[in-house]
Amino acid sequence: MAARRRAALYARQSITRDGSASLDVQIEACREAAQRLKVDVVVELVEPPSTSGYRNRGRSRPKFGELLELIRAGEVDCVIAHKTARLSRGGGPG
Repeated sequence: MAARRRAALYARQSITRDGSASLDVQIEACREAAQRLKVDVVVELVEPPSTSGYRNRGRSRPKFGELLELIRAGEVDCVIAHKTARLSRGGGPG
C-alpha cells in the first residue's frame, strides 16, 4: 500500500475585510477536506489575525514562511487552505 500524502493546513484571517471566515471555521473546513481527500495532517499553521495577503505577497507572514520551508524540505506533500486567497493575493508569493 502506498504511503498517504502529508498535508499542511494553512489559515489566515483578515479582520479588515467583511465576511472573512473565522480561523476556527477555516481550520475545521481544512480538516474535513483532509479527511475527504485521505491525507494525513502533519501541521496546522495559523497566522495571527489581520495579516495582509497582498502586502509583500506573504513574505512577511511567519507561518507562510514556515509553510514554504516545510515544502522545500519535503516534509509536506500538499497544502490545504480554506480558499486560495488565504495563501496569497496579487500573483503569488513573489
